[in-house]
Amino acid sequence: MKARLQVMKFGGTSVGDASCIARAVEIIAQAAKQNGCIAVVSAMSGVTNRLIEAAKKAQTGNSGEAAAV
Repeated sequence: MKARLQVMKFGGTSVGDASCIARAVEIIAQAAKQNGCIAVVSAMSGVTNRLIEAAKKAQTGNSGEAAAV
């Protein structure tokens, strides 16, 4: 019998703070006990937008403002 492989993706509000991250870890751990498991985790809520904002500021030469973001 082939082992099942489950892919799980977490991002945004599902990793928005420490308690959400802990919950995602619990979900992944439970799934890993039953099947093979691959977890894909993206940036926390709002981080991607802040990185884009910093990149745009840096691109215009505002490295100080980019660092502040």
